[in-house]
Amino acid sequence: MDNFCEIEIKKKWLFTYTKKQGLLFDLYAWFLLWQSYGWDFNALSHKNVDELSSAMLYTGALSWNRFNGIRVDFTKEEVQKWADNLSVGKMKELGRVLLESMKVMEEIKAGAGVEKKK
Repeated sequence: MDNFCEIEIKKKWLFTYTKKQGLLFDLYAWFLLWQSYGWDFNALSHKNVDELSSAMLYTGALSWNRFNGIRVDFTKEEVQKWADNLSVGKMKELGRVLLESMKVMEEIKAGAGVEKKK
């Protein structure tokens, strides 16, 4: 899958442990971004990197869990902490995967009649 990656996150319960979390940046993840955050195509270009990356991590994780039938055990606030703890290498991988998933968005924008800013 070109629109998938995996991260390691630290979870706390009675003790701290590391867990792998898949991220799937498919159409469902983009739909969740619009639904959960109320952002449209134009709003995306006005978001700062931190805002956009934590939102995409959240919706990518939700999409992965839904695709694999896994119960969601995280909140938006927890996902913001995930973003803060990612290595530079993992952030570069996430950026590559997100750019790949955006190719689909260009097709949707064209079909929806949304013009690119020049």
